[in-house]
Amino acid sequence: MESSSEQKLLRQKNPWALLGAPIALAIMTLAIMVLAILIPGSSSPAFAAAKAGQPCSKLGEKRSQGSSQLICQSKSGKKVWVEQRKKKQATGSPASSSTKAPGVTPSTTSTSATNQSSPQAPTSSPAPTTSPTPKPSASTQGLAKPMPAPTPGIALYAGGPGNSAPPKEKSFELPITPATPPAGTNIKIWLYDPDDKAKSLGSFSIFYFTAAINGWVNASGNADGTLYANWQVGKYQIDTIEPNNNYKDYSRKRYELEVTASGEVLVGGLLPNSQGFFTMTVVKNQPKPTYTPDIACKLADQTTDLRTMVGFPKRDYRLPSNGKINALIIPIDFSDVPGKRRPEEVFTAMTDEMARFFYSQSGGRVQFNFQSLKDWVRAPFLSSAYNLGRWSGGDSNGYYGAALALADPLVDYSLFDVVYVLSPREIPASSIAYGPAFVSRPGDSYSMTNEGLVRNGSISGADAWNAGVTGSAWKWIAHETGHLFGLHDLYTVATGPYGSWDIMSLNWTEEA
Repeated sequence: MESSSEQKLLRQKNPWALLGAPIALAIMTLAIMVLAILIPGSSSPAFAAAKAGQPCSKLGEKRSQGSSQLICQSKSGKKVWVEQRKKKQATGSPASSSTKAPGVTPSTTSTSATNQSSPQAPTSSPAPTTSPTPKPSASTQGLAKPMPAPTPGIALYAGGPGNSAPPKEKSFELPITPATPPAGTNIKIWLYDPDDKAKSLGSFSIFYFTAAINGWVNASGNADGTLYANWQVGKYQIDTIEPNNNYKDYSRKRYELEVTASGEVLVGGLLPNSQGFFTMTVVKNQPKPTYTPDIACKLADQTTDLRTMVGFPKRDYRLPSNGKINALIIPIDFSDVPGKRRPEEVFTAMTDEMARFFYSQSGGRVQFNFQSLKDWVRAPFLSSAYNLGRWSGGDSNGYYGAALALADPLVDYSLFDVVYVLSPREIPASSIAYGPAFVSRPGDSYSMTNEGLVRNGSISGADAWNAGVTGSAWKWIAHETGHLFGLHDLYTVATGPYGSWDIMSLNWTEEA
């Protein structure tokens, strides 16, 4: 028992706690009567007989009346009883059985397939049943559920480096006796058939690019597949060419070559053979089945472009159309254009708005998540080194590849779907005028890293910070990211404007 002092304390805190049993019983009886009145459909005699159209007091209150029920609703500003018929339960169907149906495995027969593509509406019977899971229709196949909105802000990359640099592949010994190179030759290449290394490619020239020339040049080779040249000190990009213009079965492969000040010739990922030849080839395209649209509005792509498309199916290596997309920012600055604030402070407004745009446009099915290196990565060259100071000029591939290489010892690229190389807001158009997208494919050596191919990326230039356009930064990055999803430019032209409705068109305007 509690002591008298405890009873006194309890009485002070709760004077109802020590009521006698008779009073407590009376309170319980009264409570039961009140509940009986308040419960809808109660058979308590406290209810007076109600009829449809008569006044009622509590909206939503219900009373049973045989095969129908009355519900208190508002009519013409007054509360009145309204009669509603009770729904009858379905009988005679498997759903009304008290025995649960066993689990059912979907059948592959045509009847079952019809039932799966057009599942019946559930019956009103409460009895549980087990039914086959409906097969997704063609129009909803692969459609992801909406995801949470992207978290605002840019997280700092906390991981470390990925793999160490892979060993270079050694060029094989030539199966032929090559033509004698002319005097002064420092570049020796043999172009071979990817299906048979004992045969020459059958394409007797290459394209090469160097910033000193600021354009692509065709260099012819010999009938035996050899190609000789005498190139000056500098960095070069080489594109091998499809034999017999066979774009269906082959794609160009890009090699990065450098002639050093000491005269040494270096090729990315490749060593020369004992005769000093670099063996190069093209990419053999993987055969693909003929595309058959599953719904009429999916128009088949009619182009031969393997990087972007204007129809279906979606190109390999492009960003996924749904799900989480992990994006990395490499903030790069220069001795002549240093970064003035922390990278995440400079680029957050840009990335937040871009992430919001794609989340909205995808119906919540695309979620960008950005990370950035903590500090600016200082380039060992000036901002104008790659001659990007005029529209569509210079060596943008070389610049992007150089930035990837600078950050390679710091980053595990395998963790990311897309890598943006972003320069300071103060970058002048005379140094980097524009920022293109890089829709990479196997064979693009400029985007190769220790972890493999960086499939999607972009660089920023002065066009991202157009002072005359509100939101130019996020509009720029959204446009370039559109290419990384596989979309073509839809630039407005005088003969047939697309208008400002599309981010791939007038993305620099106030109307975009």
